[in-house]
Amino acid sequence: MKWLFKFDKDKWQKRQRQRQMQKNLRSMESIRKIKRELILFFKRNHEFFHVERCIEDAAGDPIAIQKMFDSIPVMVRDMMSGNESFQLAATARVSFLLSTENPPIDVVIQSGVVPHFVRFLYEQYGFQHKLYSVSALYAIGKGSLEQAVAVIKHGAIPMFIRLLCCSEECYQLKELVAAALGSLANQSPDFRDYVLQFGTLTPLLSLLDNHLEPPMLHEKITLLRACSNTLAIFCQGNPAPSFNQIRSALPILRRLIHLNPPVGVIGDVFEDACLCLSYLSNGSAEQIQALIDADVCARLVMLLGGFFSDGKIVEHVLRTVGNIFKGVDSQIQILINNGVFFCFNAILMHGSNSSVLGKTCSAIPTLTARGRNQMQKIMDAHIIPSLLYLSQSDNYDVEVRWDAACALSNAARRGSNEQIRFLVNQGCIGPLCDHILCPDRKTSILCLKGLKSVLKASEIMHSTRNLYTLIITDFDGFGKVEKLQSDPDIGEMAMKLLMKYGV
Repeated sequence: MKWLFKFDKDKWQKRQRQRQMQKNLRSMESIRKIKRELILFFKRNHEFFHVERCIEDAAGDPIAIQKMFDSIPVMVRDMMSGNESFQLAATARVSFLLSTENPPIDVVIQSGVVPHFVRFLYEQYGFQHKLYSVSALYAIGKGSLEQAVAVIKHGAIPMFIRLLCCSEECYQLKELVAAALGSLANQSPDFRDYVLQFGTLTPLLSLLDNHLEPPMLHEKITLLRACSNTLAIFCQGNPAPSFNQIRSALPILRRLIHLNPPVGVIGDVFEDACLCLSYLSNGSAEQIQALIDADVCARLVMLLGGFFSDGKIVEHVLRTVGNIFKGVDSQIQILINNGVFFCFNAILMHGSNSSVLGKTCSAIPTLTARGRNQMQKIMDAHIIPSLLYLSQSDNYDVEVRWDAACALSNAARRGSNEQIRFLVNQGCIGPLCDHILCPDRKTSILCLKGLKSVLKASEIMHSTRNLYTLIITDFDGFGKVEKLQSDPDIGEMAMKLLMKYGV
């Protein structure tokens, strides 16, 4: 039976070769798998370590942006991981997506990463973490009211303020934080007040105060621009913010309106400051007095006299001056002492900006309402001839002519009999008659009221015959008034005027 145990060498070698081949195949498969994973690892890490280059390549490429959008779930997992490199790259990518034309804000909010953006603002995370996180929160805060709530409810505002107060010179980050706070405050007056409750104004004013001197002024001008724009947002709104909350901004605003020259980005900061003053002056006599105590009036009048070409700045200054005219006589006198009437006359005679001319004409009626003494000062400043010219000249927009006619009408309504005689002798009846039928209802009503005041004064001054009716007739004033009788708003007034004075 020895043959049963005979060793078959050929079969054994064949089995050995088969086993070795299977082993080699498994080894090769394992090597290929490791190699594939290694390639994917290096590719992914390249994208993470060179994320800025990848984002730059994706900008303007809809296909690359769509691929990035589809990988949001992966980014979310990376942000929640403990790997800071993956966190940073994912935050950068989400921040980039939120800066595109149609940002997926709702998708990002629903993914639950907003708390992680806020978490990355803590001290243990690096500058890049903070920068990309603030950029993302800024983009979300600029969205709808509901989207901005997601930023606030996760505690972003206290972290923003901490970054503003940071002693490190991370100006780019502070600039972005200031803009983010402004975007939240701009959502609604309630949001604005909520942001101010955290004491946001103090570090914001400190940043402005510390960078208003050369060379910091020119080196960090974009930071100043972001801060001044946010300050303007804090000052506006309806209802307006509590004056006590923002009155501490007045000393800084005084410095800002003395920046020179007010052009370029510095001009934008300058304009923001003038806009703030126009909001802060729109209030009680106490608010107006606070502006006067801040010593801004002389500079405001100087701006009226020197920057006719810079329409926006002059518009804001005119609005501020008009608000001060609503104060008490002593406050108005300060503007008069600084030569505001001289500037008004210069603007009316030489200005070319229609909006500036219109606002100048609109500021004058506010002053005439203060009384006949103020009316006399307007006459003494030779402003009436300029108003007459503007109301009748075809060289200006029709709105400018309407505003000038309204100013003349208010002067006639508020003036004494002698002052009305002066206005008539200057030729104010013609413009009042010309604008009775203008499409602007406010102007039409004021011109009608102005004619009524002129006729009433003439009735007192000329007991035998109302001489001014002849002048009105020459300008077909009564014919135009007659056409207003069917008007539902002023038809009754026009009818009474015709019945009493018409010829």
